[in-house]
Amino acid sequence: MLEGLKATDWIAIYAALVSTWVFGWQVRQAKPRIIVSAMVGLVNDDCGAYISIRNNSVHAIKIESCSLLYQSRKQSLWSWLKAAWQFKRVPRFHGWIIRFLPGSLKLELPARLAPYDSLNIFIPESALLDLFGGSSERRVVFKIQDAMLKDYYTNEYSFGFPDFDVLEEGGRENSKA
Repeated sequence: MLEGLKATDWIAIYAALVSTWVFGWQVRQAKPRIIVSAMVGLVNDDCGAYISIRNNSVHAIKIESCSLLYQSRKQSLWSWLKAAWQFKRVPRFHGWIIRFLPGSLKLELPARLAPYDSLNIFIPESALLDLFGGSSERRVVFKIQDAMLKDYYTNEYSFGFPDFDVLEEGGRENSKA
């Protein structure tokens, strides 16, 4: 079967493979790729959460809002399976509650991110503690939403660390509490 192919047939096969690869590459480049992560940060001796938003695509994007999710209570496996069956998808944040950040934080949103640019948002831990009051929940997930209403989530972020004195000589931390 392959012995009957002429040089022009091989050139046509090569051209088809290259054009298919270029088409796939163009489709991949057309989608925005946003990476969002949360980490502990320090600004002017104020500890808090740094939310890093990186645009890893060739297109400019507009970030509209930032909110946070927290888990109201532990969900049972049966509840999770029921939600998966009901909504016909895997519920990543089943039982989590969304909470919008207060306007007093003065976030730099909405913001336009140029290709391969990043934006860092700092949320002081005192603001996070005010949002939750006396609640014992200390795990949150930050949600970023772009102009096309697509949601991007960070990793889980735990806050409410105790105040620590300077490290002792032995390398252990001294708690004020």
